[in-house]
Amino acid sequence: MVLFVSILVYCILVLVTPVTVTWGSWQAFVVIRVLMGAFNGVLVPGIQQHLANWSPKEERTRLGAFTYTAFDCGAICAMFVTGLIATSPWGWPGISYVGGSLGLSWCILWLAFGANNPGVSKCIGEKESAYILRSQPAKDSAKIPIPWRAIFSSTPFIALVVTRCCGPLIGVRHVQIGLLFICISVSYFSKVNVAISLVAMTDAASANPNQKEFDWSAAEKSYILSSFYWGNVMTQFLGGYFCRFFGVKMVLFVSTLIYSILVLVTPVTVTWGSWQAFVVIRVLMGASQGFLVPGIQQHLANWSPKEERTRLGAFTYTAFDCGSICAILATGLIATSPWGWPGISYVAGSLGLSWCTIWLAFGANNPGVSKCIGEIEYAYILKAQPAKDSAKIPIPWRAIFTSIPFIALLITRCCGIWSVTILQTEIPSYLGYVLEMNIKQNALYSALPFLALSLLGMSFLSVEHKTWAIILMTLGQSAYSGATIGSALNSIDLSPNHAGIITGIINTSNALVALCVPLLVGVIITDVSNRSQWQIIFGITALIYICGSIIYIKWGSAETQPWNDVDYLKRGVYIQPSRQMLA
Repeated sequence: MVLFVSILVYCILVLVTPVTVTWGSWQAFVVIRVLMGAFNGVLVPGIQQHLANWSPKEERTRLGAFTYTAFDCGAICAMFVTGLIATSPWGWPGISYVGGSLGLSWCILWLAFGANNPGVSKCIGEKESAYILRSQPAKDSAKIPIPWRAIFSSTPFIALVVTRCCGPLIGVRHVQIGLLFICISVSYFSKVNVAISLVAMTDAASANPNQKEFDWSAAEKSYILSSFYWGNVMTQFLGGYFCRFFGVKMVLFVSTLIYSILVLVTPVTVTWGSWQAFVVIRVLMGASQGFLVPGIQQHLANWSPKEERTRLGAFTYTAFDCGSICAILATGLIATSPWGWPGISYVAGSLGLSWCTIWLAFGANNPGVSKCIGEIEYAYILKAQPAKDSAKIPIPWRAIFTSIPFIALLITRCCGIWSVTILQTEIPSYLGYVLEMNIKQNALYSALPFLALSLLGMSFLSVEHKTWAIILMTLGQSAYSGATIGSALNSIDLSPNHAGIITGIINTSNALVALCVPLLVGVIITDVSNRSQWQIIFGITALIYICGSIIYIKWGSAETQPWNDVDYLKRGVYIQPSRQMLA
């Protein structure tokens, strides 16, 4: 009732804003905004209480993270749509009419389907009600007296207030997560830009005619695109091991340093040795970057309190998309500048070396060796961490490889990496040769899917339907971004102690899949401008997506597995899975 009344009054105020402002000028606008703020003030407390009433303890972080992304979603939609409405025949009053109408529509839906808690809901089943209520207090919260003195003298409450007021940069853990974000962005900037670079290198007229042009066949280009994964597959598994024994800081520093140097020497090497040298460079780059994701997972496990793991992990993994966006957008601009395609490598390599310097100064393997962390934050992080050094914990290989949730995660991530590889390596060719876009348009629209895979639908669109192709591709990839909160961080959920090892295994499999994608595309697509051949690729990708999703929904889990325990092997608790479990 509180949310209904407050939003109802709020929407009425929004609707009457144009009339009121026309009558009373800015003074009336101030009064309206004050009243709107007063009624909107109950929104966040109401959301928190509703989450507490409806969220099982096991799903609280996931449901809460999804709910709070609505703040960003609303802000993005407001800024984007407001400009369109203001320039329409409705003008600025239309902004209020649309906003108010949406709010009133929500009020009707909320009145019909909203419920204070599972106990009063008319639609909920008995199983779900019992599942939710088992972690809820038995007594009605409205009748529980509020211990004001205890609340305001509670150290965790005071710490929460200070953290919320001072912002996310208050903790050293946020500095570490920020460094991971930059590392991923820089690494993916260097990895993804090759798709656009190849267009500029083989068609100088579309970028900078003053730069050297290479006459490479479609097969040679596919070797270049896939060669990164030849090296990547060799070091993914080693990455988890190295992070356990040498520490994440040193592993990420050395691998990124080597990677950046290889990027910097790419123009000279390719000019000297043509596509064969490019393949060698890309193999070495892939081998260097193979340590990246296992290191990230282990660093997240070391620095993320359980309560913040999803939020910090989701922020970190958005860097993959951020790096892809920056790479594809910036690559087109750099390629058409006086620097030409060699400038792409110089910019990417310089960014990598800059990150290495910052990481060496501020990176830390874990809270125990950080010189900047305070005692309160140190205790807050370590309460959810294992007491024993993960490097000394024996790895339960048999239990891992026969774990149903792990197998489901492995298959799902392989399915996901298939489509991501299609987007990163093949979409620029599809846009350039099928939809006939120039290199600047190519760079812009190749980036759009990562900003937000209706690939199957997109494959049936021709050059006359460029806009629909981009819209479908972008909307589809927007849906896939949920994998960040879903499966991408699942290795930490399954086993914080072995997160690096698990990620190494999964990413080794992912690299094998990614290695095969350009080669398969090269076999199927013999004419890059043939839309029918692209339909086969997009159809296969859509089917793989669906299969991976079904498997994860059926057999995936966010519960910490028994084999994560420090003394799991010593206790001899391993249970051979039955045929029914494996079926």
